[in-house]
Amino acid sequence: MDASAILVFDDNGDILLTKQYRHPVGKDIIEIAAGLIDEGEEPIEAAIREAEEELGYTVKDVEYVCEYYAMPGVSNHKLYLYIGYTDKKTEQNLDETEHVEVVKFSKEEFLNYSFTDSKTLMIQNIVRNRI
Repeated sequence: MDASAILVFDDNGDILLTKQYRHPVGKDIIEIAAGLIDEGEEPIEAAIREAEEELGYTVKDVEYVCEYYAMPGVSNHKLYLYIGYTDKKTEQNLDETEHVEVVKFSKEEFLNYSFTDSKTLMIQNIVRNRI
């Protein structure tokens, strides 16, 4: 299944990320908000929904960044990347099995952090190249 991910800036220019335990790698991972695209849902709608569910913020001014095959050698799974800006604070709306901590990074911290997942590394490099 395809997924959407979104890098979210708050009103102060800080970046809101998720920290959650990932069973396949056996540790906590800091990453951008992301999730599967529901049937009949547009990728941008999924990104906006995931921002609210995982981060507890609604977003506005959402910008499409790119889409790519995450692992084309083993899957046709496509990932859509977006950048958005917070509109207002709401509440996290996590699935029963999700345990997500919201982590705030300054832009400098975000650009210098050693991320370990592809979607966050990709958006980090895109933001770095825009500066």
